[in-house]
Amino acid sequence: MRWLNRDPIEEDGGTNLYVFCGNDILQHIDSLGEARMLTGALFALKGSNRLPYPGYAIARSIIRLIDNLNSVRKNGKKIFDAKICDFATASLSSIQKEVSENPDHTYFIAHGGISDNGRTFGGSTYIWNRGNGAIELIFPKGNRTAGIPVSSLGPKLNYGNVFGCFLSPRVRKIVVGPWYNKRTESSWDTYEEMYKALYNRLLRYKAGGFTGCIKIRVYEGENNNEYSKPYAETNNAMTKYPIRAEEEYQ
Repeated sequence: MRWLNRDPIEEDGGTNLYVFCGNDILQHIDSLGEARMLTGALFALKGSNRLPYPGYAIARSIIRLIDNLNSVRKNGKKIFDAKICDFATASLSSIQKEVSENPDHTYFIAHGGISDNGRTFGGSTYIWNRGNGAIELIFPKGNRTAGIPVSSLGPKLNYGNVFGCFLSPRVRKIVVGPWYNKRTESSWDTYEEMYKALYNRLLRYKAGGFTGCIKIRVYEGENNNEYSKPYAETNNAMTKYPIRAEEEYQ
């Protein structure tokens, strides 16, 4: 089976942009497409018939890691104040304030893209040309027609803490080609790769060496442009579907 239109999350859901529910509509449904990038994994329970995105097991590991960081104590005092935040519902001013005050420990995971002369680029690789006026976009609500410039998150933004298509450190503005024909490219990243990158970045907190109480904020965007169902919001998902044992994961 296939969608009539292209998948709104494009290649993030697989290279076939028209496939529907893994071509198995008798065994799977995809009614939670508006769930968030990380906490959407909490809906994927055994027997729920939810079609998990590749990498959801890693997303659950990220949620568990953040939860565990909050339990770390030294001399009876908390070392970390870690939280997953809803990028789709947060105000831009509050995010700018967070980035300005805490740039090294503020993270973003959301769909990304590039606007070139007013057109959002959605291919697999974008080649940067000097002076072409292209800008990097990030999509809090998953709608690829309503992105905001990544630069608007604040001048102190740590781009090493941003994960998403065209934005993850692994794929963002990579110089390729021989010395006589070098070019700069950005490309889309899969869920699994961006989850791995974020997880590995967050592992640095387990290594220790931090003093005081470190404030960690991970802002997660929506998976697509369906924003009508509030049960998928970050806080709601965390409250109703707390992290469970891996054997319950579908």
